[in-house]
Amino acid sequence: MGMINLQDLEWGDVIHQGDGVVVCEAEFEGDGVVVKRWQQGVLDDELVARRLLHAVGIPSRELLGCGDGWMVLEDLSQSMWRPVGDGDLASARVVEALAAWLVQVHGIAPEGLSGSVEEDLLSPVMLALAAEAGEVSADELARLRRHLTQCLGPGEALALGGDVLANLWVLGDGLRAMSDGLQASHRGHPATDLVLISEELGVLSDHFLAAYCRHAGLGRRQADAWVEAAGARAVLVRWVATVVSGGAVDPELAAQLQTAIVHCCCR
Repeated sequence: MGMINLQDLEWGDVIHQGDGVVVCEAEFEGDGVVVKRWQQGVLDDELVARRLLHAVGIPSRELLGCGDGWMVLEDLSQSMWRPVGDGDLASARVVEALAAWLVQVHGIAPEGLSGSVEEDLLSPVMLALAAEAGEVSADELARLRRHLTQCLGPGEALALGGDVLANLWVLGDGLRAMSDGLQASHRGHPATDLVLISEELGVLSDHFLAAYCRHAGLGRRQADAWVEAAGARAVLVRWVATVVSGGAVDPELAAQLQTAIVHCCCR
């Protein structure tokens, strides 16, 4: 297929409508496609992410056409890919394939993507506000932030946000995997994706994190420190978001923050 325009399509049923997005089935020269249309700004970052993936050849749903507020995508149900099943998420092979794919995604320079809210929450100004509101030492929070940056790096990557596992597709017996959950794509830190995914994977979370670090070329000790720092960063983000919004901090979250601070200060 070449690049498709909307006027070239034969329209089918609406699959989804809401939150400023309409997703429709359509046909182009007898082949099924999926069309997404959206209000200004709603899925702009998803379109940028799809272009970035396509440009470097990382497996993803093929982008067949696009314009201002719309995109035409391959219908994966007519491809060799299949949606992940419950059994797949219990497979170490699929988890390994997902980790390998995600390392490739995180290696893309996030040109044209919007920044994440997390980086705003971890700014010096927000940390100072959170420290005052949450009755925690501002110096300790700043030191923790510096430690996390030293361990994890600045985090300028194509990050996916949520819905990675809910939109997971695999080839055959799971030797290759990719996610079509690109709606929340942004310029952010890979650690965010890893924490979100590992929390959903349950018993295979450690295998996933180890596989990611291995494919990223991290040694064992470096990988252990990276995973620990990724978890601490997630705790800090959640704590700051809760405190600055005026919410009540869960005692477990408060304890996790103190543990992260103690570990940082003891290094």
